[in-house]
Amino acid sequence: MKFLFKRLLMANYCASKFFVNRKMEYNIIPATVLIFSFPFTFIATGIYIILFLSPIMNTTKSPAILALGACIFITPFYYFARKLSKRGIYNWKIEQEYKTLTKTERISKIGFAFIIFWGCFIIMFWLANIAVDTYRSIY
Repeated sequence: MKFLFKRLLMANYCASKFFVNRKMEYNIIPATVLIFSFPFTFIATGIYIILFLSPIMNTTKSPAILALGACIFITPFYYFARKLSKRGIYNWKIEQEYKTLTKTERISKIGFAFIIFWGCFIIMFWLANIAVDTYRSIY
């Protein structure tokens, strides 16, 4: 598990280093944390929609209840991913390892981070589509 998270964190650090302005070096770590935690949040959102959309919409029609439930369900996933990434950057010495990478390795890691980020977003959208389609077919 550490191997997978370390690779993903390294890829996200490379992507953050690529996207963050060189004059604002202090924003690299927060950007890495966000890019690392968003895929987990996307998957948690998809799971929430699949599991809880129909029961909540059957009992109440209020979108506020659905949004409140989403915040309660998704926040622990974001918090866990944020903690893991902050601890991992320092414990696994990601910043020092980044300096040893060649330009080709950095580009491939940026591509890996891009694929993971948008892949998780597509999975979330697909799960939401299944949930909405199931909900629509019931009524």
